[in-house]
Amino acid sequence: MLITLAMVAPLACGVWAHMSLHQFFVDGVTAGAGRAMSVLRDNGPTVDFTSSDLECGRTASVDPTFVPVYRGSTLTFQFKHDRPEDDIVAPSHAGVILIYGAPADTTKPTPAVDRATGFTKLYSGKWSASEGWESDRLIRGRGYLNVQIPKEMPLGGAVLRTELPALHEAEVMWSRNGGRGVQMYVQCVHVEVREGSPPAKSTAGDRLVRETSLAKPWNTIKQATGWPRGIAIPQGLDPKDSGYLYNMYYRQADGPNSSKDHTRYKAPGPPTSAQISMQATFGRPRL
Repeated sequence: MLITLAMVAPLACGVWAHMSLHQFFVDGVTAGAGRAMSVLRDNGPTVDFTSSDLECGRTASVDPTFVPVYRGSTLTFQFKHDRPEDDIVAPSHAGVILIYGAPADTTKPTPAVDRATGFTKLYSGKWSASEGWESDRLIRGRGYLNVQIPKEMPLGGAVLRTELPALHEAEVMWSRNGGRGVQMYVQCVHVEVREGSPPAKSTAGDRLVRETSLAKPWNTIKQATGWPRGIAIPQGLDPKDSGYLYNMYYRQADGPNSSKDHTRYKAPGPPTSAQISMQATFGRPRL
């Protein structure tokens, strides 16, 4: 049987393209891989906008802990393909990064979101003529995404949700073509925002350290108040949103989008909160 490049390419892409969150750091300190977060079945995306997997990913388990953070702390998400600091995600899987936050539901015995309040968008990325897609910046940054906990962040327990909508097959909705559609790489971490300064901090430049005692039992997390009303997920995300339903391969002569110019692209979802917002940088943090 003759095997052509056209037959092999989709298989190769499927093998090495995907991405997941490995761990997260607070001021350079981590509780370890898989702690205080949703742990996925594999590194594949969610494509069904009616699925509860859209909230925190295709979850195999949820680690029943949280990590204390402080207003002004640097929170670093470390993404990977198979292992830390590898190829992270295929360059073809172009997209921006979004971060949502929601108060934790402290009445639940395991990590959960307060659905009466819902998710608020804290960060919304964009395409840049000089830097490209944020997925490109994440690859160049070896999988590190850094944000600062805002001084306006409500104190108490919170669930933070990262989202990368990969647009390489997003010219049609998955519900119309089950072989295509935007690929949603989402995952959640559990934190408790506290007053004061962190008791432990990495002081060796950009050296990241592990401290297993950083993770605390979920049943000791404190209730947060003061979050703005957000959206329910998946109900509040629309697959027809132009940030999800987007043909990134149009030529300028054929439509508003060029394969090299995406200035008209608008990130999907609700507006970023005017009350609580973050800025993001990419690369191993300097602490």
